[in-house]
Amino acid sequence: FLPIFSESPITLNYNSSFFLGPSFGRDLIALILNGRNHTAFCLDLELAKNAAYMVDVMLFAAPGGSLPPNSHHYIDLSCPNNYDENLSAIMYRTHTHKLGQYVSMWVEHKDTWTLIASENRTNAIVQLPEPFNIRANDIMNVRCSYDTLGMNKTIYIGENGEMCNFYLYIIRNVSSHLEIRDCFRETLLNPPNRDREIDHQLSRHLITFDTNLEHVASWSIQAQSSNDSLAISSLEHTGAVLVTLKSHANDFSRNLDGWFDDHNILINFLNVIKTNALTVFSMRNSSILHSAAANRFYLPSGLHVSSEGKIFITDLGLHQVVMFSRLYFQPRDAPELVLGTAFDPGNDSSHFCKPTSVLTDHEENIFVGDGLCNTRIVKFEDDGHYVGSFGLQSSERGLSGTFGEVTDLALDVTREVILALDNKLKQIQVMDFLGNFYQVIDVSKYKNVLKISYSPDMDAILILTSYGLDSGIFILDR
Repeated sequence: FLPIFSESPITLNYNSSFFLGPSFGRDLIALILNGRNHTAFCLDLELAKNAAYMVDVMLFAAPGGSLPPNSHHYIDLSCPNNYDENLSAIMYRTHTHKLGQYVSMWVEHKDTWTLIASENRTNAIVQLPEPFNIRANDIMNVRCSYDTLGMNKTIYIGENGEMCNFYLYIIRNVSSHLEIRDCFRETLLNPPNRDREIDHQLSRHLITFDTNLEHVASWSIQAQSSNDSLAISSLEHTGAVLVTLKSHANDFSRNLDGWFDDHNILINFLNVIKTNALTVFSMRNSSILHSAAANRFYLPSGLHVSSEGKIFITDLGLHQVVMFSRLYFQPRDAPELVLGTAFDPGNDSSHFCKPTSVLTDHEENIFVGDGLCNTRIVKFEDDGHYVGSFGLQSSERGLSGTFGEVTDLALDVTREVILALDNKLKQIQVMDFLGNFYQVIDVSKYKNVLKISYSPDMDAILILTSYGLDSGIFILDR
């Protein structure tokens, strides 16, 4: 299987090729597109006789096994590099079925573990930022993580059940006589804990999914709509429940082409979400406790549940923020508070422009991240009375109080400050409740940061990224 098409272009080094074999005919080549929503592609194929390098595929696959019901379960594979030469890994492919949550690969070298692959997508083809050198006698470890919460039967590994496949693509000199062998050896790994699990290439800390974040991630995946056009755009963990919000997209900084005209007005008013956009799950068994908000939102992006149980939702298409006084509101219930003017973008006390996020402080004051076409944080009292707006537009990084966009807001309850993510300028602005800015946190080493959160237990900022190898939830170095 040759990964000649993926979400991002796969580029081999100059004068390299995939080996097709001496008996390969030139009459027919089959191209299989395995994915969704691909409207166009380009294939440039050349049969080469004298390539200097070739690409081999090493398959890590579970030969069998089972997943117990109602649990989180791992399947681990491990094989050493027993070859006389180093292996140069350039890309990888992951494959599990619908219960697969995460596929990771570590390379172990003299008690040092290096994470080179980490995917929360069940079928992904990812090119490494640069070739990774796997030295002789290094141990290659693969882990597939599964979630069978809410299921009452055992699932078996196999063609009609689940799968644990990891394909590692290795580039080598054509003159090399290396014969790559696949890995089917199951084992029980002891991957490094949160303090030791370090990606040395990118200098980042990865939160291991042995924490409550695993539950949040797995429930958000289970909450996906059967309608493939919807995805989880935001979620809130409050008390014994998890609240999720579905939208037409979850990467609003990059995926809004065709939704708005040149004046930021929604183009198609028929794109209202007809199913329930809001779902409340039990933290005990992930069962659905409540669903609501059908035929009400267009591009809901931000979700916040206040300390008093009020629920706030922002909508990019409506250019509004709405508030319901209770979590379990009914279809007939109207919002108790509406901020902004429907379908009318602007930049004053009664207008927003694609507001992305909302939160409340300990006094129930409301802060709105406004937004993708405005560059400010707007403050209101709990009754909706306008207080003021904070922030200026700038394209220069590192300036306090300026934004390229306001992507997301989070509340640091320990320091009583607001964290404002700016994905365009790759930084986080820190602001107190009075609108004073006093710190800029650089996040440029993380690609495409979608969401931020604050963990009081760890006293740390958590960031959610979505960009191939860099996808995941990370602890931000402060």
